[in-house]
Amino acid sequence: VELLGRKRHNEVLTTLGSYRGLVYPGVCSEGAYPMVVREALARNVPVLAAKGSSAADLIQSSGGGLTYRPGESELGAKITQIELNHENFSAQAHRLFTDIFAENVWITKMKTAFDSACQH
Repeated sequence: VELLGRKRHNEVLTTLGSYRGLVYPGVCSEGAYPMVVREALARNVPVLAAKGSSAADLIQSSGGGLTYRPGESELGAKITQIELNHENFSAQAHRLFTDIFAENVWITKMKTAFDSACQH
């Protein structure tokens, strides 16, 4: 595990695909899924998301990684779980991205929403 500190967006995108996993420590219940989480999933990088965040809700309901309770000693064990079954978690991350966030999927969902709104 390596704490990278603050990075510019282009630096993250350049190296993210080589990560074995991404720990998302945020605990805010955001209205949207955090960009770095979506970017990790797009690069088949499993996510370890702190419970209490929208990222954790996404991971718990759809796979692509694991969740952990901040402040508890379970993060190390979760990292080991991902490492021991990395190929599976990576495949789940890819599936999650393509099923929910891929451009064609988003366009289809938005078209459906707009068509429905226009009919009312």
